[in-house]
Amino acid sequence: MTDPESSQVETANTTPAKTFFVSMLTRDIELDDAILDLLDNCIDGVIRSEPNEGEKPYDGYEAVLRLSPERFELEDNCGGIPYQIAKTRAFRLGRPPSTDPADGHRTVGVYGIGMKRAIFKLGNDSSVVSYGDRPFRVDIEPDWLNSDEWKPLELQAIELPEGAASGTTITVEDLNPGIASKLGEAAWIEDLRQYISDHYAIIISKGFSVRIEAKGISKDPITPAPFYLAVSGELGGDGVQPFVYRGTFEGVTVEVYAGLLAPPLREDELSERQGEQEGRSQAGWTIACNDRVVVSKDRTYLTGWGTAGVPSYHGQYTVVSGIALLSSDNVSELPLTTTKRGLDASTIVYAKLLDVMREATKKLTSFTNSWKTKEARREPLGEVKPCSLAMLREFDGTKSVTSGQFKGLEVFRPELPKPPSTSRLSQVSFAAEKSEIDALREYFEDPELKTGEVGRLAFEEVLADAGFVAR
Repeated sequence: MTDPESSQVETANTTPAKTFFVSMLTRDIELDDAILDLLDNCIDGVIRSEPNEGEKPYDGYEAVLRLSPERFELEDNCGGIPYQIAKTRAFRLGRPPSTDPADGHRTVGVYGIGMKRAIFKLGNDSSVVSYGDRPFRVDIEPDWLNSDEWKPLELQAIELPEGAASGTTITVEDLNPGIASKLGEAAWIEDLRQYISDHYAIIISKGFSVRIEAKGISKDPITPAPFYLAVSGELGGDGVQPFVYRGTFEGVTVEVYAGLLAPPLREDELSERQGEQEGRSQAGWTIACNDRVVVSKDRTYLTGWGTAGVPSYHGQYTVVSGIALLSSDNVSELPLTTTKRGLDASTIVYAKLLDVMREATKKLTSFTNSWKTKEARREPLGEVKPCSLAMLREFDGTKSVTSGQFKGLEVFRPELPKPPSTSRLSQVSFAAEKSEIDALREYFEDPELKTGEVGRLAFEEVLADAGFVAR
């Protein structure tokens, strides 16, 4: 019999080894994404500070990146880190359950690892200085990183310098191998400028300013990457027009705009474009979550290309473009991965969004195929002009879908121009059950369709799936 007095429950250590944890945490994120994570913290600071009203809510707020082989620095005027947040979770690895008021805002931070992971990615000796409601400084030194103990970091009280703006400065020295060379390479920094232009396009267009100070690099604020779609005449009229979808998926507000960048390419133009650099093309799908672009100009299965009857992307489709805007006060509802460079394919929101993008892509690729032949057949397309994202978002010509796959959405599906026929037409006629025709009306989400219109739409749908190209 075991002596109760000598019985003792022992425990097993479950604390993660710090060096292993930090190494694994930073392995799967690229340097440019790590820097964007730090910029995300700037935006969260603006949101906590209650940004301006209107079309330019981030006007007056700025982040400056100072880059060199010896040192990384990010300075902003975005309100600083609230002392209570710094004390309870800003320096924890992972977001704990919280009832903090800032959690009800449309932030871009999801998992609570972005700032720490970015700092560890950059180097071994860092500091975070915050001029907020209670100014402080936190140092993350090599001794702390190399120790296996998870000691709390000291919040050192500091004075707010006279005339200083509320904000945060993050400095990293003793840069990791490979990081120093990139931060001293003008070509890499120019690529970073373009990366920020793409992924912060919406935020910058709303007034936020990002500058980079580095040797051989322009100090001018980064301009946002443009997004536009081609429109014939008035938005919502005849001719070339965009597809518009608006609604809510699982509590997430969704807006989708898809269309053409220019008239479809002719076959002779296709051969001329074969050597065009893909990185320069504006084609493909862009997806933003709470204003932060997480997928930029994607042309892969991620956004539906080459899946479920949608053709794979190729040169003919360099004029097809779309953007999806997702927003939620509860950032965890957004289908984001930890690096914010992809979508969580296991979420219902992603699956529903994918169905919308596939429908628009099918319609647009079929349209470009039908117009790529002789010049004489292209004339009815007429002149097109660029329509900005702001103009698209103001468009009020959508109609509510009452049945079918997209029930509950507000949708505008344009009647895109059809090329004049140059061949002798053949009559296609057959009988069908009324219930079958009604089923197709429901599929096309329009109970008012005439029987002939149902037949034509069904015929065009199968032609598109078959990859038919008009000659």
